This record gives sequence, C-alpha cells and structure tokens, in this order.
Amino acid sequence: MKKILCGLVPFNAFLIAALFGRHFYTPDTPCYVAGARLLFGLPGGRDCDFRILKPLALIVPGLLERATGIEAQYGFLIQNLLFYFLASTLIFQLIGMVFRDELKAFWATVMFITAPPLMLYGLAYMTDMPAWFFGILGIYVTLRVYSKLTEKPEYAIFIGFIMGFGFLWKESAVTGAVFFGAYVLLSNLPGKVKAGLCVYGVVGFAIPVLISSGLVYNRFHYTFWGWYAFIQTKPYGNSYTLSEFIREVTRTFDVVWLLFVAGVFRFLRDFFQRNTDASEVRFLIASGATILLWPIWPYPSNRLFYLSCPFLVSVGANAVELFGKERWTFLVLLAVFLNLVIVALWSALGLRGLVYILGIAYSAIMIWCLRSIAGSQQASKCG
Repeated sequence: MKKILCGLVPFNAFLIAALFGRHFYTPDTPCYVAGARLLFGLPGGRDCDFRILKPLALIVPGLLERATGIEAQYGFLIQNLLFYFLASTLIFQLIGMVFRDELKAFWATVMFITAPPLMLYGLAYMTDMPAWFFGILGIYVTLRVYSKLTEKPEYAIFIGFIMGFGFLWKESAVTGAVFFGAYVLLSNLPGKVKAGLCVYGVVGFAIPVLISSGLVYNRFHYTFWGWYAFIQTKPYGNSYTLSEFIREVTRTFDVVWLLFVAGVFRFLRDFFQRNTDASEVRFLIASGATILLWPIWPYPSNRLFYLSCPFLVSVGANAVELFGKERWTFLVLLAVFLNLVIVALWSALGLRGLVYILGIAYSAIMIWCLRSIAGSQQASKCG
C-alpha cells in the first residue's frame, strides 16, 4: 500500500496542477502576496483582512521574493507542495494507528488527496494546505503522547504549543485543539486531571500566539481583537444562508459523501451489535467535534469545512468492511472519478449543469451502495 501511495500522491499533485493550475491564483491570493511583501518590506506590501496576524505562512513566500526576486505567489506553491506531501503521509499514519488497518489507511489517504477542497485549493496560492497539515499533526501528536499525560501532564504544554504554532499559519488549524479538548473530556480520568490537562494545553497554545501577537503589534499595530471586530462587520456580505451552507457542505466531499454515509451505517451497525472498539469510537467523537467549528466563520466555504478531514476520511474508509474488495475498489475509484469531473466542470462552467450531473451520480452510486450492502448482509447470513 505504501509503495502505491508513493506513486499515487505525486501523480495526484501533477494532475491537480495540470487540471486546476490556472485557478491557483484566487481572489484571496493578492492579500496573501501583499502580506508576505509587507513582512519583508518589499514593494507592494500591505495588509488586508488582517493576514499579517498569522505570519508564519507568509515567511517562505516573502523570503523567496526578497532573496531571489521570484514572485511570492510561487513561494506559496512551493510551501503548499511540501505540506501536501507531509499531510498525505501523516493522514496515512494517523488512520493506520487508530484503526490498526493499513487498507483503511490507504483508502483514507486516497479520499484525502482527491477531495474537492484539496484539488481546488490545496496547491493554490493560499494557506489552507498548511492548516490541514497542522490540524492532522495536532491529532496525531495527541494520540501519540496521550498515554504519558497521566504521569507527565506538562506534556500537554508541548501539544498545545504545536497547535498554537499551527494557528499562526491559519486559524482553521485549531482542529487539533478541539480534538485534544474533546479527547480529554471523553476520557475516564478524574475531573481535576482533565481540568489540569486542558489548562496546560491552553498555556502551551497561548505561548506562540502571544509572542507572535506582541511582535506583530509592536511592528504593525494589528491585534486579533481588531480582526474579530472586522469579521463581525460581515465584510463578505450576508452569504451565510441555509442554501449556501448546504451547497458548501456538499462540495466538501461531493460524491464521496455516499461512502461516508455507508461508513456511518457500518459504525451504527457495529454499535448496536456491541461490536465497537472504544478507542475508535472515542477518536471518531473527538474528531467529529471539529464540525462544531463550521458555523464560526462569517461565510460558508468547503475549504474551511475541510478542517474536519480526519473525521470525514476515517468514517468513509471504514465502509470498506461493508463491501467486497473488488466492489469497494470500484466504488471508491468511481466516486473519485466523478468528483474529479464535478470539480473540473465546476471550475470551468460554474453551477450550470452541475445539479443534473450530481443528481445522476448520487443516484447511481446510492443504488450500487444499497445493492452491495444488501449483498454483503445476505452473504453473511448464509455464512
């Protein structure tokens, strides 16, 4: 599986660049480029939308332009490519560690790298890719270190520091912090220990954020309070309607939502049959808690909702147990292909015609899913 991913992940990056490279320059790109130039005192430097408050994502692009003259936007591309490979590797390690199944980890990675937000925005001249990586990293480090926290609760400061460091790339990296808090609360530890771990985590998170905030305020006079007041004025317009929210949620996974539903069905079936693993359930609840972050932003966006990618791909990949290997491979490849077609049409044609394509694709795969589930259940009864 690892050898296949070693070829698939780079190929997918090439495919993204070939199909969607012309869309890498987004409406948000000028703000990021201007922020990188402002950080290094380059011509055209300015701050818009308070980008300078998360300065770590601006360092490589700004430094590249200052040192070589190469435009900062290409620095974002280089940076995102690096985090794309790191995140792909880490999501494989994370899912494999939680479910102790390399096959599930493989398919979770496939879903991760082919999801619409990653294909459209992962390599774009923005900062979403680092945020997804640090969100996954926060969850991974939590699980790796957690067993030692009862003896050395101060390790929670280290976990919080990583999450605060990720926050300084993009605020949606706070995924790891939400997971850590939920995971601690779901444990059977005494209440005082839980409170202590949360306090340590907050302290660790605050250290890099406060240091960075002090440096930014001293030089540029921007604060997170000013940023919060700014977004409350709804500068993006009143776009948070129910229809927009549903559309962006759908766009987060598109056709693969059907495999996610199949995964939910599998977990519910195992739960009622008392065949669930407590550690897996705890992971799913804690990672699923990140969905509570979705309404925080002043506008709905699938690239922001994709901060919950560890939860989405882990549930989707676990549907493999409902199908035979050949059927599952066919379903995932079909879903990925349809997602690719939908994203390509979306980026080229807009909304026109996509409603019909989505309806046909959803109906066809739902019928196949139901037939496969029924077939697998009948086979198990016969066995």
